[in-house]
Amino acid sequence: MARILNLPAGYALATFRFTGVPLPRGAVITLGIQHSAVPGTTAASLAAVMKTTFEAVGRPFSTGSGMNATVTWADVLVKFGPLATGSAAVQGVAHAIGAGGGEAYAPNTALLVTKNTSLGGKRGKGRMFVPGLSEGDVANNGIVLAGPLAGFQTSWNAALTQLQSLTLLPMLLHSYDPALGQSPQVPTEVTSFVPQALIATQRQRLRR
Repeated sequence: MARILNLPAGYALATFRFTGVPLPRGAVITLGIQHSAVPGTTAASLAAVMKTTFEAVGRPFSTGSGMNATVTWADVLVKFGPLATGSAAVQGVAHAIGAGGGEAYAPNTALLVTKNTSLGGKRGKGRMFVPGLSEGDVANNGIVLAGPLAGFQTSWNAALTQLQSLTLLPMLLHSYDPALGQSPQVPTEVTSFVPQALIATQRQRLRR
């Protein structure tokens, strides 16, 4: 049986969608959000907050960020839990996620950002394969140069701080397989975002 994502009431799944010449098949990253502490939050209002939070100056997808200017943040889709009945809304964005010049890296290459929690092991960490790296920011050995990497870390720190200040806590969502006797696990709060020095690949972003 296929694994099922546990998305309880009071939580949402934000899906960031990207397009552009360097992404012939597009690109997607996801982030869980706990919104139960903010009464009156709707899927549409949360999607608008995600747009504002991540596109503001000094944030990961601002037009002035270090990501490549040829990659566009198309929109963000927010789906409320429960999965079967929760509402959903899309907030359009449609702007370049950075001002970086030169050639973008290959479509299947990404900046790996880990979502860390207080849990140990693999279930205590999530990953986002963030598109938009520039060739000039990566050494021949696949390591992001120190300057750009520090800038990415600063911008992701700022996004986390902003979400926490709004009491819209980023969460790591867990999936489970009932056929294996597994039970749903409550989402876990993300305590840090950490861009990794070594670039990562996803073959789904290239034709096979």
